[in-house]
Amino acid sequence: MIIPYLRQSTAAHNEVRWQKTIKEKSIPELRRHIISGSQARWVKRKFQFHILKLVIKHFGLTKKTFSVLDKLIEKQKFVHGPNVFNKWVKASGKYYYYQYAPAFPSLQMDQVILDELNRIEQVTTDKRLLRSAFFAITKKCPLQCEHCFEWDNINKKEILSYEDLRTVILKLMEAGITQLYISGGEPMLRVNEIVSLAHEFSNRIEIWVLTSGFNCSENNIRKLKISGVRGLVVSLDHYEREKHDRFRNHTGSYNDALLAIKSARELDMPVAISLCATKQFCTKEHLNRYLELAHQLDVSFIQLLEPKAVGHYTNKDVTLDETQIKMLTEFYEGVSISPIREKYPLVVYHGYYQRRIGCFSAGNRSLYVDTSGNVTPCPFCQCTSGNLLKEPVLEIISTMKQRGCSSFDSAVL
Repeated sequence: MIIPYLRQSTAAHNEVRWQKTIKEKSIPELRRHIISGSQARWVKRKFQFHILKLVIKHFGLTKKTFSVLDKLIEKQKFVHGPNVFNKWVKASGKYYYYQYAPAFPSLQMDQVILDELNRIEQVTTDKRLLRSAFFAITKKCPLQCEHCFEWDNINKKEILSYEDLRTVILKLMEAGITQLYISGGEPMLRVNEIVSLAHEFSNRIEIWVLTSGFNCSENNIRKLKISGVRGLVVSLDHYEREKHDRFRNHTGSYNDALLAIKSARELDMPVAISLCATKQFCTKEHLNRYLELAHQLDVSFIQLLEPKAVGHYTNKDVTLDETQIKMLTEFYEGVSISPIREKYPLVVYHGYYQRRIGCFSAGNRSLYVDTSGNVTPCPFCQCTSGNLLKEPVLEIISTMKQRGCSSFDSAVL
């Protein structure tokens, strides 16, 4: 049962605005923020020249300089496919080629570049164990989602105080993170604390908020933007309102999601929409209609997540078969290379690289901190390696690396 203060109050309030929103025409091309063609090639050259300067700074102008640069570019192509850098997102004066890479230009991107160079050939002694982290800051949520991986913890007594949140973030920064993804529960129930955290830390790390759209009023999104939050990841699990609301078991969640997207894009924030691609959804018709909605909303990224038998899906037959995995792979590759899709959002599909080269979580480059401060490889692999409120972060990461990912090998790149 949903507790009273989490009542479904936003649905009725947003309905009138939503009806107006769906009647609007698609965003004109001049306002769209996905760049391709000659513009993308220019950004790519600028990006590669910037990497070259960083390499020269450490190696000088030698044959090794260009060899290391070539290896870095080839590694990116191997992970994301040969068409990486063919499309970019431009938002608030920054560029993005991948949802889980920092903005360019930025200090955070430079740190990531140097870390990846270190994995090829040591260029600095400053080795970062982590690149990013996901942190669930609250157990509270008004939704009862079909696929919720935190199902066993939802709406239980809150554990993490504001000072606990700071402690966890400081420890993650000690391990080298350049990006922090704040989740829950529904993190926007602690929006004022997110704003305070962003005011303190956003000049050193890039902060994104993962939300269902609940409590994402225009004013709250504006507060996030002003505080330094970089972007939003909004859960949107169907292109039809009724089916999304049914999946989320919350009337009005579709409206909330779209209004969150609209508010963030009006402030020129990058926005990803995250889809749990169930067995039933993995058809060309569903994926293409979802893509068209994403294009109309002018979102930056589409994240494809495969359902996992954890949380609310425990002991359920949700794992995709080979045909469905192939469908997602073809969708990912098709949107990346199709000339008629060059102005469409960039697609992120973790399964694309995980099955070929392994997983980048489990302390390899990323990890997950749950609503009690426990550290697990990712939101879906729930084997705890320690608690950040009680143990040193470096020891936890060491333990996690030894255990690895429960689904995939650890990426060796």
